[in-house]
Amino acid sequence: MSPFVIQILLFICILLFIIYLIKLINSFKREVHISRFSLENNLPKKSIITSIDIRVWHIVDFLSNGLANYKIINKLSAKYSKYILKSEATYKKEINYFTIKLLVIILLLIFNIISMCFNLFPVNIITIIVSILVGYFGPDLFWQYLFQKRVNKISKDLYLSIRTITSSLNNGDSIKEALKYASNIIKGSIADEIEKIADDLEYGLSLANAYKRFYKRCKLKDIKYIYKAIEYGEVLNLSYSQIFNNIYNYFKNNYELEEKFIKETDIYNYLFLIVLLIPLLLYIFIAFFRPTYFNKLYTGYGIFVLIGIILAYTIFIYIVKNLLEAKDE
Repeated sequence: MSPFVIQILLFICILLFIIYLIKLINSFKREVHISRFSLENNLPKKSIITSIDIRVWHIVDFLSNGLANYKIINKLSAKYSKYILKSEATYKKEINYFTIKLLVIILLLIFNIISMCFNLFPVNIITIIVSILVGYFGPDLFWQYLFQKRVNKISKDLYLSIRTITSSLNNGDSIKEALKYASNIIKGSIADEIEKIADDLEYGLSLANAYKRFYKRCKLKDIKYIYKAIEYGEVLNLSYSQIFNNIYNYFKNNYELEEKFIKETDIYNYLFLIVLLIPLLLYIFIAFFRPTYFNKLYTGYGIFVLIGIILAYTIFIYIVKNLLEAKDE
């Protein structure tokens, strides 16, 4: 069997597998939707997707055993704490994200070995280096994209959370009761952050410091305004009800501007993702069906051309990211 036929078969198998996954996910969504109208509906019951997700993270956690003994790995993994929701803290750890990156690198290297054995893809030192870089930084881009979507949702729901907390405080509730009320009323990512703020208060942190930690996780200027306003209010000996009424008035005046900002940010994120992926997918597509197309780039002066292309592409991505990025600060 010729390498070209093997390539076609592999491509068809991968395509069929992707179609199967899409259909499986859609069927799960329909099952969850239908179950909401079932007479035997049980809300606390975990969905199949959630159960699979938890099982996968437990496996990753098992593979992470031993990595925590290395200080440098713990240091590199610390930045992933912002990706973990409070509800996920029982089965997700920061170091698990680093383990996933190692697994992706290993899988890409195995793919290189298989490609070398069947002459499916031009494998050399440049390809191996690119595979390692993609395996290490690729998951970071994906997680950051998901996190940015969550931050955008938090920014959108921040006004609602302030309004709910202010209403509760005006009814005579304490700040802890107001936070608990808001986390029960509001759903989504903002509820998870409110629960983290409540936990910080239980550990003895001030409300201003709790919101400051919230700001460090999301880097939204409105959250910075909140903790600054709380700090100033505490200095002026204002009640939490007075402080949050002032904050609410600020958010009420700026709500429409925030809505516009979120829409622009979503568009820019999608544009950046398209700009980032299209050249890479084009390269993989051509190299998959015509491995010899790039042969001249791996010999003689072609290597310098390849390095130049990689550098130019990196600079291009950096420029586009800065042009399209709608910064909140």
